[in-house]
Amino acid sequence: MPHGLEAKSGQLRIEQNQPRDLAITSHMDSAPEGLKIYYNDNDGSLDLHQTLSPERNLEYISWGRVDNNSHDDLIAASPYQTLNHYVYVYMNNTNGALITPQDGFDTGESINSKIELADIHYFWNYSIHELFVVQWNKIVIFANNNGVFDPDPLQEIVYDDSSPYNGVADFETGDINGDGCNDIIACGNEGIKCYHNTQNGEFNANPIQTAAINCSEIDLIEINYDGYPDLAVGIGQTVSVYENIEGYFDFDEPLWEGNTAVGFYCNEITSGDLQGYGANSIIYSGYGSGANYGFFVFKDLNDPPPCPPENFEVNVSPDNHPLLSWARNTEDDFYYNKIYRAVTQSEIPQRLEFSLVHSEYDNTYWEDVDVYYVHQPEVTDKIWYYITALDVQENESVESEYIRFWAVFDPQSNGELTILDIGDFPHSIGISASPNPFNPVTNIVYDLPEDVHVTLAVYNVSGRQVVSLIDSYRQAGDHHSVQKLLLTK
Repeated sequence: MPHGLEAKSGQLRIEQNQPRDLAITSHMDSAPEGLKIYYNDNDGSLDLHQTLSPERNLEYISWGRVDNNSHDDLIAASPYQTLNHYVYVYMNNTNGALITPQDGFDTGESINSKIELADIHYFWNYSIHELFVVQWNKIVIFANNNGVFDPDPLQEIVYDDSSPYNGVADFETGDINGDGCNDIIACGNEGIKCYHNTQNGEFNANPIQTAAINCSEIDLIEINYDGYPDLAVGIGQTVSVYENIEGYFDFDEPLWEGNTAVGFYCNEITSGDLQGYGANSIIYSGYGSGANYGFFVFKDLNDPPPCPPENFEVNVSPDNHPLLSWARNTEDDFYYNKIYRAVTQSEIPQRLEFSLVHSEYDNTYWEDVDVYYVHQPEVTDKIWYYITALDVQENESVESEYIRFWAVFDPQSNGELTILDIGDFPHSIGISASPNPFNPVTNIVYDLPEDVHVTLAVYNVSGRQVVSLIDSYRQAGDHHSVQKLLLTK
């Protein structure tokens, strides 16, 4: 990896399935080498594309939207000499290159450890971003007026009011409590402090959570993909990740830990999807003896499993067997599907009642030749199916919805199963969940009197959609869906 002081990943190019590129402020043997822009070649390898402004001794950088186009711009600042209160804005020319500015934005005071572009309202918003800078013991926010920063601060958040020199070492913005608005988390000699957004573009003056962890670098990173960002903390040669549980971090025990090379100490932490698989990697810059700097990448720290297959259906084949079909997953690292079957007399089978009956690598359909369809008037057993998707790392998705057939088990058939008629369809639309959605696992049963397009989604108490469970065509009958964790959020 190249030598450097700070690294940030951003969306420099807007292309289909394009992973994020990397910006690095680089020094070698105490001599500034400038702002270096590296293109990501889709496989996690980096190629140098641009070198900008070595004369400015830049160290702090951040990606974001200074104007209204869909490409990320870059801001940079220097902590040295007379340049230390200027922020330089490198606009994206929308062709994958940055334009060097002639002048900088004067923040009025020295910038000490961090700058950032972020939306003060909604973290998913694609509007222009405000400017956040650290000036000793406070985080100062400047409004963005159509691509021009207002010289009068919009708000100041005081990290430690006991001394102006007990300053902020690092901070991050992100939706920590799941209300849709960017919050702030800061660190320094006084530990870690979290400030919530009041949902009107202002931040609470007093922290909502604190932790006595003296650290200099933090980053918000998705590990569990449950809607709450987790926290990466750099101390010495160790990076630790603490889990976010419904808006509060569990600082009792790290969720994950990694160590850099011996003799290198944490200078900056960032994260991003370097390989385009949806898995965040941690990028860790460190310094050693003398003027030696290095970057270390913990790749695919959390490779998320694929989404459960959609459009899952069961019909009767020409040979009177159940014919299962589904839509192919679209993830780049999708590999194959697993099909599970259960025979039970209960209304809703338990997960352990299912067993794996087939793995399908090539097709989006499968015929269960062990099961036969015949019309009989009475029903004693039920047969259920569900399907999962797996990626190249064997990460398995959660279950698809369950599809039920009514059936009997015939001991005289040497273990063969006999499928009966699909049965009487419901007379009206119905839906139920058990246990209630505040349990770790919720079973959702819905009844359809006719074939229809079904939309099933989960919303939190703020009215924000947490997840879309189903948005596709479904046949008449009884259907079943299992969701884990998502419904507890």
